[in-house]
Amino acid sequence: MSQSLHNHTAKLPAIKIEPKLPSTFLGRNTEQAIQVGIANAVLSVAYQLVWDWVNHVGRPPWVYATGGDVGYFEGFEFSANVAGFTIDPFLTLEGIRLAAEAMG
Repeated sequence: MSQSLHNHTAKLPAIKIEPKLPSTFLGRNTEQAIQVGIANAVLSVAYQLVWDWVNHVGRPPWVYATGGDVGYFEGFEFSANVAGFTIDPFLTLEGIRLAAEAMG
């Protein structure tokens, strides 16, 4: 998202993203505003997906956050009822490792 903002808007800087839960809802400068905006976009999508699941399926989902951006979810709580919430940055890689081992 940061790279897209930099490449496709006028004069927004390319910034290094720190995947972490925002400590404020507004940034005090352009860089902070971009970081807060991206963090809220990531969290909002996950939040909405969980709500949609609960409303469509009718039971609480297990939620897994994995990959390089899991820092956004450290300390985050879903307001929808979830069966469990696991944060594991290496879960996908562990699954690939297990699949490769099973293939021999």
